Amino acid sequence: MAGLAGVEALAALLFLWPATLRLGGAVLMLTFAVAAAAHALRGELPGALLVYAAGTAFVMAHGRVAGPASARPA
Repeated sequence: MAGLAGVEALAALLFLWPATLRLGGAVLMLTFAVAAAAHALRGELPGALLVYAAGTAFVMAHGRVAGPASARPA
């Protein structure tokens, strides 16, 4: 599981950088799916992972919310 945590951390860093947002999000979604499957095999319902996946999918679909400071209304 330490390897999965490392991949998730790297994906989170990629997710923060606008140029690699979609790549990082895709890898995050994959790690959430692997973790959810591992929890499901133990009979657990990983509700938090579903929320994280939904948030990641939302950001991947809509991108950054705030633009540069010069583009924000006064």
